[in-house]
Amino acid sequence: MKRKTSACLLSAVMALSCLSGMPGFAAGNVYELEDGRITGSGENASAVVSLNGAGSGKAVHLTNAGDRVSVEVQSSGGSQILTFRYCQPYDENGKYQNVLVNGTDIGQILCAYTGEGAFRTVSIPAVLKNGKNTVTVESAWGWTYLDSVTVGAAQTSSAANPLISRGVPAYSGGGRASDSTDAVYYTSWQSSAPDYLAYDLSGVPASQRKKVLAVWYNDSTYDNLGEYVSRAAEPVDYVLEVNKAAGGSYPTDGWETAVTVTGNGLSSRQHLVDMAGCNWIRMRVTKADTSVKLNLDIHDASNGVYDSWLFLGDSITAGGMVISWGTSFATNIHSMDERYQPAAQNGGIGGITSAHGKASIDSWLKDSPVRFVSIAYGTNDCWGNPNNADTYYANTKYMIDAVLKLGKIPVLPTIPGSTNSSVAPNVPIYNKKIQQLYSEYGDKIVKGPDFEKFFTEHPDYLSSDGVHPSGDGYEQMRKFWAETMFDTVYQNASLPESALGGDLDGDGSVSRADIVLLQKHLLTESPLGKEQAEAADLNADGKVTSADLTLLKRQVSGGSAEPDVPDTPLADASVYEAENAKLGGANAVKADADASGGKAVGNFADDTDTVTFSVEVPSDGIYKLTLTAKGIGGKKTNNVSVDGQSVGTFDSASEGFTDAALKGVMMKAGKHEITVSKSWGWILLDQIRVEPDAGISNDVYKVSDQLINPNADANAKKLFSYLCGSYGKYTLAGQVCDYGMEGNEFKSIYQVTGKYPAICGLDFMDYAPARTARGAKGFSVDTAKKFHEQGGIVTFCWHWNCPDKYLKDGTDSSGNPRWWQGFSTANTTFDIAAVMNGTDAEGKKLLDADIAEIAKQINILGDAGIPILWRPLHEASGGWFWWGAKGAEPYKKLWKYLYQQLTEVYHCNNLIWVWNGQAADWYPGDEYVDVIGEDIYADAHSYGAQNAKFAELLEYPSSNKITALTENGVVFDIDNVIASNARWAWFGTWGGSFVTANGKYSEQYTEAEILKKTYNSDAVITLDELPKW
Repeated sequence: MKRKTSACLLSAVMALSCLSGMPGFAAGNVYELEDGRITGSGENASAVVSLNGAGSGKAVHLTNAGDRVSVEVQSSGGSQILTFRYCQPYDENGKYQNVLVNGTDIGQILCAYTGEGAFRTVSIPAVLKNGKNTVTVESAWGWTYLDSVTVGAAQTSSAANPLISRGVPAYSGGGRASDSTDAVYYTSWQSSAPDYLAYDLSGVPASQRKKVLAVWYNDSTYDNLGEYVSRAAEPVDYVLEVNKAAGGSYPTDGWETAVTVTGNGLSSRQHLVDMAGCNWIRMRVTKADTSVKLNLDIHDASNGVYDSWLFLGDSITAGGMVISWGTSFATNIHSMDERYQPAAQNGGIGGITSAHGKASIDSWLKDSPVRFVSIAYGTNDCWGNPNNADTYYANTKYMIDAVLKLGKIPVLPTIPGSTNSSVAPNVPIYNKKIQQLYSEYGDKIVKGPDFEKFFTEHPDYLSSDGVHPSGDGYEQMRKFWAETMFDTVYQNASLPESALGGDLDGDGSVSRADIVLLQKHLLTESPLGKEQAEAADLNADGKVTSADLTLLKRQVSGGSAEPDVPDTPLADASVYEAENAKLGGANAVKADADASGGKAVGNFADDTDTVTFSVEVPSDGIYKLTLTAKGIGGKKTNNVSVDGQSVGTFDSASEGFTDAALKGVMMKAGKHEITVSKSWGWILLDQIRVEPDAGISNDVYKVSDQLINPNADANAKKLFSYLCGSYGKYTLAGQVCDYGMEGNEFKSIYQVTGKYPAICGLDFMDYAPARTARGAKGFSVDTAKKFHEQGGIVTFCWHWNCPDKYLKDGTDSSGNPRWWQGFSTANTTFDIAAVMNGTDAEGKKLLDADIAEIAKQINILGDAGIPILWRPLHEASGGWFWWGAKGAEPYKKLWKYLYQQLTEVYHCNNLIWVWNGQAADWYPGDEYVDVIGEDIYADAHSYGAQNAKFAELLEYPSSNKITALTENGVVFDIDNVIASNARWAWFGTWGGSFVTANGKYSEQYTEAEILKKTYNSDAVITLDELPKW
């Protein structure tokens, strides 16, 4: 699996954390963390230190990963908000820390950069038991001063069904039960039937669990209809049971049956359960579809079911309303008003029409307590058929009546706009029927989002088929769902008129000036007066947070999330000032005498912070984007996209405003949106210049076929000569797969494309002494031999576990032994700088032993006549691996030393050296590199050629070198590669979920249509097209 946390996963981990400039004005009990219990070890063990600005003049200096501080707090039980006050002067990118309540991991908090002596707060929701609780902060990235934790009751609403099972004690006979109560949905309880999943709710006040809404979720197709059914790990027969036993120890008897289900064929269900007098609830699965995998949420429904949703629809709904990746509908709603935590089922099924919905809706709603039912069919009805609108109308009317008959509320969005020629002309015809239904039913139905207008105005949110949203499009779709429902359902249901303030400056009106004031408060902690705070608290939750900023922007703009402030370019139309662009999140205009016009925009502190320039180019062509910015507190890297498609990253130095260019960006004549978004964040952005670019010349593909090792063997020379000859003409298809042709990745690719990859990506990880000593057994060498015999090319990386002496003990925040990822900086104390400068002689000796062991494996392959595309010490500049943790200079010394050892000492002459350091100042020199590689994980369904990064890599060496996309998550559209002339020598898609799900091809990252197109292109080399070696 990939040894990095993806952006989409990290966002999910942090989805329920809430960062604010101040604690707000909600009451709560404050506990000084220096009074708690500290556990730590090592040279920099965590300890209490004196610190100006801390509440009592002291704070806990949390340092080493794994160190902890625990404090006992009192609570009346139930949903609470834990607010931590901290100072973090070390890292402008922020430091993540783990939070545990009574020993259960409830998620992470991000301690953003504060500077010396400054404090901020960060909050996270938790469920506490009545009485004494232990709150623990465990160092994940460490190096933060922790002052105090405030425990306050979470705000509630009579129209809400709060989630009460997050972080409660959970039990199972087999699988890890805590995966169902943690803060994310990409982890799940997994087991084999028969088994049970039991929750101890005794810590939740009895008044909040008299009746509960029990909702379970599984990622397979909602029902087994249509031609695209993906059914896996669903419970077939199960019961929900309650128990009156006291909390604290799992009861083996006394269970009472509340709900019985047999023959289930759905991927999620809701059940209303009477728990009066009971402390426990469990789901006992007696029969499953091979195995069982699910998340189980328990919501307080003591006052009735109000905030419960079922989203029925086709594949657009299926992709849009997922909860296990991206920002879900429920998370979006919760971020707008933390009182609400909706139960939201994804009822989308690919390939079906309104006729399927009509035939099944009665069975879907039978015995379901769901309140809101969205009916979102129509795309497949109108696909190539302009004459079926009356039937669609009749089917939809039947479904609306079925919902109303059961006392539920139907929600009806419009059919999404499309650019597909078989769909686009028919969408308006069918949506007229929806308008007719709106008129006929009036306020008996809720008008859903107008997706026809939404996607017509934002065609860039659609994928290449012109029908389904792209990855970013699905994210925006969920956000639009939440914003529309928040305005039409949540605000009308629960927010008093007094909450519609917003006049922070007291001028009698609500305007952009009020937005600037609120942004300043959230970003810089500038104080708000009492009246200002009351006016800013738009969601009436007793706090001022970024959720209020979202509501204020919507209020100012009359409904949209951002005020419509057009960009105003300077007289030179190719230059656009950031202060005149559209600002997203908490970004704000700041005075800076060094910026053009005396203004810049910052600070890009949050993932939602963006600047979007509206630009216009006169003709189709290739352009260079030059961004002027400066880093805050050090060099920073951030993202650039054009019309929603990533085009690369740029660096900003901290010495002042500097220019960074992205070359080779293709744009058609007309208007475009260029967005700068956070990667590392923390910059001030001055302006962007758009100008024609010469593009990538064919001269860059004129490379020498001489390997850097003068003693390279004949097989290595033959392979490298082939790569040089094909470079600039063809791209080789590559795939990481531990089992080669027998692996799920290769099999699923063949099923879609009829082709196999030419390159198989493997890893020497399990051959290192620190792993073999613990029982690991590598088999990659055997896979390489077999794939070579089948005519393929092999590439090896090395997730290099540091020597055993330097591995940290215990488990990481996920509960895994740290040696599992002994290559990760967080799990080691290995100082490569000390080794390379001679101050750690023992470390050097152990390093040499590791190299010797890997050299044996390399030479086994060399003796078998197998050349290797050798990619060691990869992704160094990111710092997440120990070989890059101490900076560029020790890394370059290690690279050269590894080359010298393998080449001159162990005579590994079958290697082609692929450098993958990811930054120009980490490049060790032409004489140590055969191929320059780059790892790029673009957003799902973002099919750009990454040509700006390709053009940047061309400038690293002093003479031309082959350039390869050595790791990728999304397979690019080969047409974009050809059009931009960014002819990567090969690509190497990472394995697992990037390619497969449940043993079959997954379109989560790359749609089958794009994969098939690329693999079958004349410009791509697959296994069957390689020469006979």
